[in-house]
Amino acid sequence: MRSPCPLLGFIPAILVIFLNPQASEHLFAVSMVYLIANAVDMFLVFPLLVSKIVNLHPILVIVSVIVGSQLGGVVGMIVCIPVTAFVKLMVIEIYKDLYYQY
Repeated sequence: MRSPCPLLGFIPAILVIFLNPQASEHLFAVSMVYLIANAVDMFLVFPLLVSKIVNLHPILVIVSVIVGSQLGGVVGMIVCIPVTAFVKLMVIEIYKDLYYQY
């Protein structure tokens, strides 16, 4: 489960629509814009930016965030990227030691 913070950006738009009677016909359009922008952020921008920063594949970032959220909730989502980067680094170092030792 993702944090409720993206929902906070949607609340002012909904309030404006409900408070302005002429704008109520735009509820569907506002909802679609919000959903599309949130999906682009969640599935494209976030994984690409994080993957560049910690040198992980974007799919690995997405999978680790999903697994982290299932195992630890919000804390799991925060901790999963550094843990995944650490595990990747350890696996690479162990592989190098085993490979170059023989």
